[in-house]
Amino acid sequence: MRSRRACRYEKGRRVLSPPRPMSTRVSRRGAQGMLVYLGRSGVHAAQQAASAVLGESSRNPTASELRKFFGEDVRIVREEPLAAFGENSRMSRLVLSNEKTLVVKRRAESAAARGVAAIQRWYEREVYWYSELAEATPGVRCPKCATARYDYVTGSPTLALEDVSAKWTQLGESREELAAAVSVMASLHAAWRGAALPRRLPRTPIDVSLARQIEEYFVGSWTQVKVAPHYSFEDDVSSLVDGLASPGVYSSLARSLANSRNATVIHGDFRPANMVIHDETRQVCVYDWQFVSVGAGAYDLAYFLGLALDPAARRRLETDLINTYLDGLLGSHDAAARDAALPPVDLRAAVLLSLASFVMGAYTATDVHTHQTGIDRLARAALDWGFRTAALPRDALPRDP
Repeated sequence: MRSRRACRYEKGRRVLSPPRPMSTRVSRRGAQGMLVYLGRSGVHAAQQAASAVLGESSRNPTASELRKFFGEDVRIVREEPLAAFGENSRMSRLVLSNEKTLVVKRRAESAAARGVAAIQRWYEREVYWYSELAEATPGVRCPKCATARYDYVTGSPTLALEDVSAKWTQLGESREELAAAVSVMASLHAAWRGAALPRRLPRTPIDVSLARQIEEYFVGSWTQVKVAPHYSFEDDVSSLVDGLASPGVYSSLARSLANSRNATVIHGDFRPANMVIHDETRQVCVYDWQFVSVGAGAYDLAYFLGLALDPAARRRLETDLINTYLDGLLGSHDAAARDAALPPVDLRAAVLLSLASFVMGAYTATDVHTHQTGIDRLARAALDWGFRTAALPRDALPRDP
């Protein structure tokens, strides 16, 4: 029976009750994570205070930036809000005097979203990708960047990006389009595989140093989401997530994936909703790089395979898509090399962590359909790939003392 305490009403709108607060009790392993969390919270508080005094420091591209990007003198004619895009950012379109447009990303209006972004350094990471990493990553098409700034005093980012709305279409579900996206993923991972990895990026999209704190938030989120009247899950899906929410499981999986021998730069949110394909060249363009991080390439692959298709279609295409990925990553058909590049333990940990991220998103999301579908699809992938009961193999993973 569903609990009536799972939600409350504010001004006639149904909202979930908040998860339980994070505990201040820490183990030896969790002490570092708590210090990181408290430190970033303090920085965010100082940035909020600076913003209140100095005002919003996010600015439009300068005349020199526009001239460099377009190769001619250009001025901004008007700015049009894009209210339909982005829960973690505020987006608008700049209409320019040369009849071209740019899309500008700024930090979210919501104080809660800004707080999470500050703890996870989402805005800083995306600016870092566009300002330093994108050009060093061959084979990966992302929107061209006119402006990439991050104000450390106020925590305000400014990104002015190529507008890919013309002649580009949202990625579809055909084998051709999915294979093209997986090939881009392979290029991203291959470019940084075995290279000196960027030290400014965290390990795993959620930052493994905060795994204990994120685990508590995930457990609290699932406690509320699984009984919320606007979500509905099959029994085996609920049992799987119950097992994932058992003490120590989430943080153990995060450390397992962070310590993978197949570490590379990963996108962290690699799904069709964050991609478009060119109508003529069929080139795939990937955007929304706020979760860029260092981790096992299996994370991007599991995330993509689990979310891109309904379970029946995924089962038909996943072997082909995995082979496409390994071909692009390795350029080799050596069986031992392919097994080492994508061990099952990485793929399974990746899909479970992806599932947890959608559960946490479901707690605050206004788009219930996207998160219901995401949880269902990722859970089905996890069950298909070897987790058929809630008894997850915790003993095989590193544990806190």
